[in-house]
Amino acid sequence: MQFFVPLIWHKETTSRQEVPLRYRGLLLAGAQVVFTSGPWGAFISQSIKRRDYTFYEHRFFIAKDIKIYPLTNKHILTLHLMEHGNLDCIMKGAAEQPVRLAARTSQLFYIPGSLRHEIYFPAGVKTVSVQIDFTRQFLENIAGPYPLLQQMLEHSAKFPDAGLQQPSIAMGAEESGVLEELPAALKAPGGAGLYLDSRVQDLLRWHLLKQQQPDRDKILQTAPFHFSPVQLDRVLFVKRLVDARPGRHLLVTELARESGLNKDLLKKGFKHVTGLTLEAYRKKGCMEYSRESLLRKKYTVKQIAAECGFTGSSHFISEFKKYWGVTPGELLKPASKLPFPV
Repeated sequence: MQFFVPLIWHKETTSRQEVPLRYRGLLLAGAQVVFTSGPWGAFISQSIKRRDYTFYEHRFFIAKDIKIYPLTNKHILTLHLMEHGNLDCIMKGAAEQPVRLAARTSQLFYIPGSLRHEIYFPAGVKTVSVQIDFTRQFLENIAGPYPLLQQMLEHSAKFPDAGLQQPSIAMGAEESGVLEELPAALKAPGGAGLYLDSRVQDLLRWHLLKQQQPDRDKILQTAPFHFSPVQLDRVLFVKRLVDARPGRHLLVTELARESGLNKDLLKKGFKHVTGLTLEAYRKKGCMEYSRESLLRKKYTVKQIAAECGFTGSSHFISEFKKYWGVTPGELLKPASKLPFPV
C-alpha cells in the first residue's frame, strides 16, 4: 500500500538514517520504511513481507487538514486493525460510501488494485493502524470454517473491480496486547519471523471467530446447570484461546486459572458451548493444524509434535494416524490415496 500527497510539498525517504531522531524509536526491526513529511505533518509506513502475507504498520502525525490517497497496484484481501484514532475514508469501487475506521476495531476488506482511494485527516490527528495483506492461497486454505471469509473470496473472484468491506469488529484485550508487544518482540534476536507469523494468525483467527458469535441466550437457557452470563463469557474466552492457538498444548489447569473458573465448571461449560469436551476440542484443532502445517511444509513432524505437547514424534505420528487414517509421511506422498481431499 502506497500513500500519495498530491499537489502539496512533501519529502519522502526510504532510508532509516534519514528519519528524524524523534521518530526513530518507532521503527520496527527488519521492516522496510517509508517516511513522508511536509508542512501538514508526517507519516511513517513500515512493511514486513512474509510468504503468506505482508504486514504493515502506519503512523500518521497530522498538523493541518489534508486528504491523503492510498493506492495499491494489485487486488488485496486485507485485515485492517485501527489501534489508535478515528478516520473517515472513501474506498473507490465499493459504492464510494464513507467508511469509518474507528479506534480499537478490526475489519476485513477486499480492495481492487489501481484505484486511488481517499482518507481525510483533520488537524491534530495522530493515528496508528495495522494492515495485513494476505495471499489468496493462504486465505483459501483456512476459509472452510468461516462463511464470511468464503463470501469475500467468492466476491473478489466474481467481481474483481468491486471492493467489499465487512462489518467492523471491536478489538479485545487479546488483539490490543499483541499490537502492543509486537515492536519489542520484533527486535528480539532470531525467530522474529516465526513469532510474527504466529501472532498474525492469532489476529486473523480472533477476528474471524468474533464474526461468528454464538447465540448467547440459547446457550444460557438450555444449560442443564447454573450458567451465568459472566461464566459464559469466560468459557468463550477460553474457546478463543484454544481456537487462536490450535497447535499449542494448553493444560486445563492453566486455562481455568486464565479464565477465573474452577476446572469442573470450565469443563461442563465448554462441552455445553461446543458439544465437545475441552480435550477433544483441543485435539481436533491440533490435528487440523498439524495437517495444514504438513501440507504447506510449514514445520517438521518433530516441531509439530513438540508444539502440540506430544511426548515425542512417535506418539504424534500414532495419534495423527488414528485421527486421519494416514501417517504424516503418507500424507505427503503425491501418490497416496487419502481418505480426505487435500
